[in-house]
Amino acid sequence: MHVTSNRGVPFRSKSVYRSLPPAAAHRRFRSVDWSRMPRPLDFDRDVWPVIVRDGYDAYYRTLAEVRPEALPHGLEPITSAIDEWDGAPGALDAAIAPFVTATDDRFELADLIHPAAAAGPFAHPAAFDAWVHDYLERDLDEADAGTRSPLKAGLWSIGAARKAVAELIAFDGVLAESFRGGYRDFVSFGGMIGSGPPAFRTRQLLALADAGLVHFIGPGARLRFDESERPFVADSPIVADSAVAASVLIDAWMHLPDLGRAADEVVVGLREQGRMRPHVRHASDGTPHPTAAIDVDPETSRLIAADGSIDPAVIVIGIPLDESRGDTIISPMPGANSTMLRETDRAVAAAYETLTEARRRAAA
Repeated sequence: MHVTSNRGVPFRSKSVYRSLPPAAAHRRFRSVDWSRMPRPLDFDRDVWPVIVRDGYDAYYRTLAEVRPEALPHGLEPITSAIDEWDGAPGALDAAIAPFVTATDDRFELADLIHPAAAAGPFAHPAAFDAWVHDYLERDLDEADAGTRSPLKAGLWSIGAARKAVAELIAFDGVLAESFRGGYRDFVSFGGMIGSGPPAFRTRQLLALADAGLVHFIGPGARLRFDESERPFVADSPIVADSAVAASVLIDAWMHLPDLGRAADEVVVGLREQGRMRPHVRHASDGTPHPTAAIDVDPETSRLIAADGSIDPAVIVIGIPLDESRGDTIISPMPGANSTMLRETDRAVAAAYETLTEARRRAAA
């Protein structure tokens, strides 16, 4: 099997905590009174820098705890640099660098977001396979360290912010252009670092690679089709001679739902009857931009029809609302007051209200 993805590497392994994951501190995110900020927010300007500051803070606080010798000037100048950062790309790394002796001890987010691209180019496929192997081995070491891994602490802070951010962006809470741009990039990265496999699955993947059964093509792979005997051809622009031709293609991408393209008979019927419409986000100039999500009443999850009326007979929850409510794909985690459980609570309350009203009318 020759495998690839946008970043060219598997999702990072979940840490081995031997308990529930720790609650991320999110000191800066929690200190903001988001209710006082006018909606829609600009995710790239208002939200992302706060998430980044908390990620860097979690990394360096953990590093100071487990290996204080890595920070000869202590933690204070680093936290000051984090607080003073103006959001400019690269500026935070440059401000922190003088206070961290070894480059390997620095938390450089841009390289972590696209690790293979940062490490490349690669001279041949075997070189990339070897690099991925080392990358996964290092990640497993970090996962095994649990709460004593500075890297996992920083990444967990960023990945764990997805739930809190979903509450900010829900139902036109963020500008349409930053939703399509920075917010989606954040969710993609959050998935890579926070929704990966348990560590034993990564070890199984490494075993398959060691046995020569799995090879990694590289990031940003280009896939094309021709009329030859092996018609599926893929290669990576940063791995030389990486082109692979195959007779079978497996598409393992989980495509998100799209109201406008859905072929499901129930969705098509409701859409054609005008009982359903797409959720809309607004751009900075006020222009409405339909999303792929179904529009529902935020409080009850009842369907909103094309004319704006609320349908008491249809309640929609879960994955079809990911682009409107947000955080509806992630499975519930114990003790986290998850979006999925709050959604189901609202749906049950709405359904009970409808049933109670029907009974009242029948009795009358």
